[in-house]
Parts: sequence; structure tokens; C-alpha cells
Amino acid sequence: MIILAADVGGTKSNLGIFESTPGAGLKLSFERSYATHDFPQSLASLLLKFLQEANTSQRDVAAACVGIAGPVEDGISVAEWLPWHVVDEREVSAGVGVPGTRMINDMVATAWGVTALRPDQLVTLHPGEPKAGRNIAVIAAGTGLGESALVYDDGQYHAVACEGGHTDWAPRNKEEFDLFRFLLERSRRVTNEHVICGRGLVNVYTYFKALETGRFPAALPDNDQDARRIARDAAANPSSPEAKAVNLFLSAYGGRAGNLAMQLMATGGVYVGGGIAPKNLDRMRDGAFVNNFLDKGPLFRPILEKIPVHVVLEQKTALIGAAQYAVAHSTGG
Repeated sequence: MIILAADVGGTKSNLGIFESTPGAGLKLSFERSYATHDFPQSLASLLLKFLQEANTSQRDVAAACVGIAGPVEDGISVAEWLPWHVVDEREVSAGVGVPGTRMINDMVATAWGVTALRPDQLVTLHPGEPKAGRNIAVIAAGTGLGESALVYDDGQYHAVACEGGHTDWAPRNKEEFDLFRFLLERSRRVTNEHVICGRGLVNVYTYFKALETGRFPAALPDNDQDARRIARDAAANPSSPEAKAVNLFLSAYGGRAGNLAMQLMATGGVYVGGGIAPKNLDRMRDGAFVNNFLDKGPLFRPILEKIPVHVVLEQKTALIGAAQYAVAHSTGG
């Protein structure tokens, strides 16, 4: 059975052709990555371009699934960071010519993919005491902040969609309160994505840079292009705005991961995906992330200490998850 899978993000889109064989699982036979905004016409045009390069006819595709960076409700996504404001899976299915094409949130796809990861595709930040058949939390900072859960019930995992990145960010100390005030003065509300993602890191750096120079901008930056430079330059000078920004970012990231673990009672583990964590493993390992993950008071700290925390190295996790979803929800799945 031939499967078409896609992981469509705000910056790039990964696509793959998988072969599904009973008893042998999934095998990735062809893949490509594209800049998402190179296809302003439609999501279908992106998928058709890929099928053409894969030399695969729509008639040969048995099932297709797209993981998309945005909420999906009744097969419709209103995506903030994508070139198409509204995407309807029925229109995508018709445009591509693959009946029954499914569209799911990209973090749901990531959660499906987490279940297939091997130990060598992970880096453990905190070993904890893993328990089988317990809830699992998935969090991923990249262009935005994505969250999902694998809820264990009736002998199997069920992936749950959520939009935690767009929920309110709560400061926890004076430094974060001062940052919160700076952000609130330049935005209608302050969400987790104002701090914990690529754009968030740029926002935090902008704040510390303003403290250093005394020049406070009237508005927040409208891109995340400087995030890599900030992360790279942070190591050069520990007292620089870049270093202060990365330190606060990692503290907030760890704190949010701990909150998610508590909300879900994710004693099966926490998986940290996205593009930022794997590219900054040394900083993820230096203690700030895990210390803030655990910092939930004397009652809950012992519970969190038993929860394993892993960084996901496999950048195709959402793509693999989309393929798994396509197989499971196909007529022959």
C-alpha cells in the first residue's frame, strides 16, 4: 500500500512516500523538503509538486495524511503562520486527486510518530522512572510552540490535539514579570508563543537588548530570523543580551513542559520535539530546562522527578506519524 504523508510547517514542509506492508510496518521510499511559502496558491499545489517529483500517480496512492501547523476542526484549519489562511481537507483531497485525504494538527502527527521512535532517536535529559501504559506529553518549540498528548486508554494510545502555545504565559519571578510587562505593552495579550518558540526567543532578546541600550522599541519584531544568531552568540558572552535571552527562554520552556506534564499526569514521559531543542543540546543539558521542569513545589516535585524527559532527535517524527495515521484510518487500516 502506497502512503502519501506530509508535515506542513510555518517555515518548511517535509513530504514522503511510504510503503506499508502487513507485518513489516512502514518504509520511507522517497522524501523531499520545500519552503512552505514557495506555494502560495494552495496546499494541493505543494502535494502535486511532490508527487510529480516522486514519479507517483495519484491513482497509486491508497491513503494520504497531512499534519499541518494549525488547529484542525471538522477537517478545516485556520493557520496563522501558513500562506493559506483557511485549508479544507476536502478541497485538498479533490485538488490532489487522492480520495479520503486526511488533515490533522502537526502535533497530533508528532504524537503518533513518538510511538515509533527508537532509543537512538532520543536524548534523555532526565531518566526518571518510566511506566508503561501511562499518559505521555509532547511539546515542541520551533516556529511556534506545539503541544499534544498521548492518552492511554483501553490498551492503546490516543493522540489528543491542543493549542497550548496560544494559551496565556504566566511569569514566575520578578525578571519574568518585567518581561511580561514589556510584552503586554506591545501586544494585546501575552501567550506562551510570545516567549517559547523562535519568535519568542527574538522577543526575549529584544527585551534584554532594550535594557542594555535604554532604547525600547514601540513594537515587537515580526519574524524569527534572528533566533539562530541569538542562540549561537549566547555562548560567547554569558552576560550578553543573547545569553540572558537564551537562559530565560530555556527556563520558561522547562517550566512549561513541567506544567504540561502535571496537567496530563504524564508519568509515561515527556518528549521534547521541534527544531530548537536538538540544535541546542548542550544548553538543554546544562540544567536550566530540567530544573525548571521539576520546580513545582514540594508536593509535585517528587512526582515530576519520576517522569522521564527526552529530546527527540528524529526530525521526521511528524512525517512518520502522519503516515501512521493514514494507514490506521484508511479503508484497509
